[in-house]
Amino acid sequence: MRNMFIAYRRIFVVLVHLLLWTAALSVSLLLRFEFNIPRAILAFAPKLLLVTLVVRGVVHWRLGLFHGLWRYSGSRDLLSLLQAAALSSVLIAAVWGFMSTGTFPRSVLVLDFAFSILIVGGLRFGIRTVREIALHATRSDTDPKSGEPRRRVLVLGAGDAGEMLMREITRTYAHRYEPVGFLDDSRAKQNERIHGVPVIGVIDDVVLLAKRERIDEIILAIPTMTGPDMRRIVELCRPTEASLRTLPGVDRLIDGRVTVSQLAEVAIEDLLGREPVTLDTEAIQVFLRDRIVLVTGAGGSIGSELCKQICRYAPKRLLLLEQAENNLFEVHRALLAEFPNVPVTPFIADICDSRRLDSIFEQERPEVWDYLEEVVRE
Repeated sequence: MRNMFIAYRRIFVVLVHLLLWTAALSVSLLLRFEFNIPRAILAFAPKLLLVTLVVRGVVHWRLGLFHGLWRYSGSRDLLSLLQAAALSSVLIAAVWGFMSTGTFPRSVLVLDFAFSILIVGGLRFGIRTVREIALHATRSDTDPKSGEPRRRVLVLGAGDAGEMLMREITRTYAHRYEPVGFLDDSRAKQNERIHGVPVIGVIDDVVLLAKRERIDEIILAIPTMTGPDMRRIVELCRPTEASLRTLPGVDRLIDGRVTVSQLAEVAIEDLLGREPVTLDTEAIQVFLRDRIVLVTGAGGSIGSELCKQICRYAPKRLLLLEQAENNLFEVHRALLAEFPNVPVTPFIADICDSRRLDSIFEQERPEVWDYLEEVVRE
C-alpha cells in the first residue's frame, strides 16, 4: 500500500512539472512576440513543446529532482534546479537547431530557461513558505506532546553553527522551543535576522537580556571556542536562572553538521579545553574521606565543579574560599541542596590577603590544601 502511494505521488509530481514547463514555454513565446505569435511559430510550437518536456523530464529524473519533498526545499535544491535547467536548456537548443527549418528566436530559449526556474522553483519554495506560515499560525505556547510550556531559547553565536542549529529548531523542534534571539559580538550582525530570529545584542548582554526576555535556556553555538573563553561565558551566564547547554567541539561534530540532539550540559572538559584525565577514584576517596578540605576560587566555573566532585567523597568538612560574594552564595546554596550531609562553610576572602588566610587556617585547620593547590596549578 505504501509503495503504491509513493508511485502515485511520483506520477503526480511529474505531471505537475510537465504542466509548469508547458506554462513556462507558453509565457516565453507570448512575451517574445508580444502576444501575437506568428503562424509559422505556432505550427512549430507542438514539436518544440514535446522536445522541451521530454528533455527536461529526463534530465530532472536523472538528477533526482522528482524525489524530494517540496516542503523541505533548501539552497541545495535551488542549485540542483539551476543545474538541471541549464543542462536541459543546452540539450533543447541543440535539438531545436536540427529541427528548426527557419530562424528561430534565441531569446525564447533564454526566456524559457528563466521561467522554468522561476515557476518550478517558485512553486517548491512557495509550498515550503506556506507550510512554515501554517506551522507558525498553529503554534501554541505549550508543547502538544508533553503539555509543558515551550522553552524560551537564546543562542550565543550567530555563525554557521548557530544558523544550522536555529534552522533545525524552527523546522523540527518549534513545538518544544521558542527562539527569542541570537547574541553575537560581531557588529555587522547586530539587528540582522537568521531564519526570522533577530540578533538582539552582544554576548556580554546575556544577563540583562535573559532576564528581560524570560529566557529558560541558553545555547552556546560556538564549537571553536577555547577553554578560557568557555569559562568566561559560563561566568557571564551564572547569574541567570537559565540552563546552559553547548555544542561539542569542531572535532566532535559529525560531518560538520549541527543538530539539536548534539546539545549537552556544559561539562568540566569543556571548561578545561582538553580531554579529561582518568583519575584513581579509590585513592582519591581514601585521601579525602573524613578530612577538612579547602578550595580557593570555589565560586568559579572550575572551582564549583571541583567542590561537587569533592563532596562525592564524603569529606569531614568543605571550606569554600571566594572573593565574589554572589558566586560564593550560589555555589554554597547548590552544594547544600545536592549534598545535604556534607558540612560546607563559606568564607569571603582574597587569596592575596595573607592576614585573612592565616586567620582562616588557624581557625579551621584544613588538612587538604597544598595538594589541591598543586593540582590546580597543573
